[in-house]
Amino acid sequence: MNWVDAVMLAFVALSVLVGLLRGLAREMLGLAAWIVAALLATHYYGVALPLAGRLVDDGLIADVLAFTVVFVAILIGLSIAATLLSRLVRLSLLGGIDRALGAAFGLARGGALLVLAYILFAVVLPPPDWPSPVRQAAALPYLDQGAHYAIARAPVRWRSMLPEIGPQNAPDGGTVDTGLATGRTKESF
Repeated sequence: MNWVDAVMLAFVALSVLVGLLRGLAREMLGLAAWIVAALLATHYYGVALPLAGRLVDDGLIADVLAFTVVFVAILIGLSIAATLLSRLVRLSLLGGIDRALGAAFGLARGGALLVLAYILFAVVLPPPDWPSPVRQAAALPYLDQGAHYAIARAPVRWRSMLPEIGPQNAPDGGTVDTGLATGRTKESF
């Protein structure tokens, strides 16, 4: 385990802690608030567009400003509602279960965000060109496997934009087969 693994472990631990403190109800309602706010802002930013157009001459900037104002307003309203609903759950007999499930959600979220970061870094810089501490991280084979899993399930039109991710360098200098190409399991690494 090197410092890159320690940073990734700290990131996941922080995500678990946030999930534990907030609980599953708050986490899910918060996530839903972001999604709903984005969808509604996409459809209704035109309501704020005339006002934004009076403030800014550039059409693109006016669009972004209108979208942002509508998105933030909806997000604030939905976040307040999510907080109130999650407090009701926390005060009920389900409070302990809600927090435990929130920690599990935090673990899944932390892992998913690390896999997403792995894919984004691979888009910018091919994995063989990554700095040595990153290539030698013990978590890298698992992130590679998660990236393969996510890319295989991405919409077809997105796959052409995503990197071709192959076997990574193992900490001992060899390569690690994630099992996706050969059918081997993690236990046989």
